[in-house]
Amino acid sequence: VKLPGKQPEAYIKVIAGSGFSTIVRIYADPVKSNEQWATITNPGKSNPVSKKEPTSGWVLNETFSNNENKWPIDSNALDQFKLNDNRYIISSKRETATYITQVFTLDDSHDYKIESVMNNFTGENNNAFGLVLGRGGDKALYFLATNSGSFRIDETTENGINIIKDFTYSNAIRAADKSIKLGRENKFTLLKLKDTWSFRINDREIYTCKARPFYGKKFGFYLPPKGSLFINSFK
Repeated sequence: VKLPGKQPEAYIKVIAGSGFSTIVRIYADPVKSNEQWATITNPGKSNPVSKKEPTSGWVLNETFSNNENKWPIDSNALDQFKLNDNRYIISSKRETATYITQVFTLDDSHDYKIESVMNNFTGENNNAFGLVLGRGGDKALYFLATNSGSFRIDETTENGINIIKDFTYSNAIRAADKSIKLGRENKFTLLKLKDTWSFRINDREIYTCKARPFYGKKFGFYLPPKGSLFINSFK
């Protein structure tokens, strides 16, 4: 997730003997972009990223080279969750959908960008897979796609499922070959700019609507029944 703002700067105060001190001011190059971003902080850190001043760059850049962010790892008769070859692989034989999430703190008072690259390599072509965003309790936002080339955006609320955009075909999605169930790699992006959400697949905008606060701090992946996902990145 990226964060915006003015040129970042930090101060280091070095205390010397006899009451003398030195202050070192550190500058970073400004982002060469007119887009502005907000932050996600890593879980389990004793000193989370400050929310007072937005910063630039990816605050979380998960490439699954290790499990520093403590994604579930398991292997049993129904589920297999593992890190392998810089990917997070999640598979399930369950008849119901599976949610794999981790707690991250995102300051959604700023603009932000959330992005993940993944592919659904087993399961029916019409079974939706994708992102779980801002889950709190049973409430969450879902940004989903199918191997047949459609996307859907919905949310679970205290009143049930609210469909923001029902299944709609988009040639932005790299659909699977109709003769096989092996999905192709797709990049999901949710971009908030001012008060607008921009939903994008493979860097093409497919839907916009008014942005709203997330329900909670859980972010991750939606796995369809009897499905498997290769997740290459999450940031």
